[in-house]
Amino acid sequence: MHSLNPRNNLYLSIYVMLLFFLVACRNSQIEEDLSPTLESAETSPSPHDNQLEEILPVTPSATQSGNVDSESNGSEVIQTIPTSSLGGVDLCKSEAYPPLSGDMVYDSKRHVILLYGNIAGTWEYDGCTWQEINTPTIPEQSPFLSLTYDESRSVAVLFGFRTMSGKPFIWEYDSQDWHLKELNEPGPAGEQFLPAISYFPEVEGVFILGFCWDICKENFYTTWFYDGTQWYDTEATLFNPEGQPIKLLKPQLVYDSNREVMILQTTWGWTYEFKDGEWHTILTPEDENSLRVFDQIAFDSQRGVIVAYETPVGKSGVLPQTWEFTEAGWQIANVESSPGVRTLFSMAYDKERGVVVLFGGRDIDGNILIDTWEYDGTVWIQR
Repeated sequence: MHSLNPRNNLYLSIYVMLLFFLVACRNSQIEEDLSPTLESAETSPSPHDNQLEEILPVTPSATQSGNVDSESNGSEVIQTIPTSSLGGVDLCKSEAYPPLSGDMVYDSKRHVILLYGNIAGTWEYDGCTWQEINTPTIPEQSPFLSLTYDESRSVAVLFGFRTMSGKPFIWEYDSQDWHLKELNEPGPAGEQFLPAISYFPEVEGVFILGFCWDICKENFYTTWFYDGTQWYDTEATLFNPEGQPIKLLKPQLVYDSNREVMILQTTWGWTYEFKDGEWHTILTPEDENSLRVFDQIAFDSQRGVIVAYETPVGKSGVLPQTWEFTEAGWQIANVESSPGVRTLFSMAYDKERGVVVLFGGRDIDGNILIDTWEYDGTVWIQR
């Protein structure tokens, strides 16, 4: 059995002490080098500063799970916490997140994303953090809700149908509180079909696609305008090429500000365009470049394209795809990353920062997701 020479032991001890001393000096120097950057970030954070985001990029980290939402039928809540690649510093970590997804719109006056849902309540996202807004008044609950932002009056407009009567209602949010609007009758009606709503600059009002059955005695969608005080029936109705009224499942409306037309997308593969007071069929389910599976769409005004995130939940081996719509139809975007398979998520376009914002939803097992992603036309990034 070999033993160490006492002189060697002395040298080893000196070497170890020197090593610890050098490591301590290095860590101290790193803290001094980073302190100006961190102090500046804490005192004057700027969620819209692209240069700062390049210096401190946000990348996904491990998933934390285990919280159960009592109002979500026992579904597990999964939250992926983003961390920065520089020293673990995260400038965009929210203290809280909406418990569930809902409808989202962009408030162009205050440059924030607004989210509202029956369970989620009212939340705002500034490109960096989520903040819950505890308003004095809460809109009535309904499974048939759709949200848009009226730029002419600087208010968010929440449109829905009462469950029992099928009659429509509108609430408006002025950044302080929700207000129920008194409306004239008749108006759009609906019961089992979701409405679609979007701001229409041409009339400085809200464009509404409502299911018309009580008034029209027919099962089809008809088009209305809302100017903040009353309804206007445009008498523009959707028909298929055979002239039959169309029943829509989960219609989505967006305004294409580049072409100045309203676009309607349905989950059955139909794409329509509203122009000159009439609906025109752009794509049918038989077209190769039609879109069938999606939850939300948003118009990217900077690039002039409509963005959809396709999540084929339940289809084994089928990966999520990001789609973009132009006059040539729907095309799959060449994007390497993605928010993964999910459904029932929220999506809106942030005009100030030029990104599509996607929040939450449910994964393939039905668990609730409360993560935030952004798409700039080239890549999806988790915030």
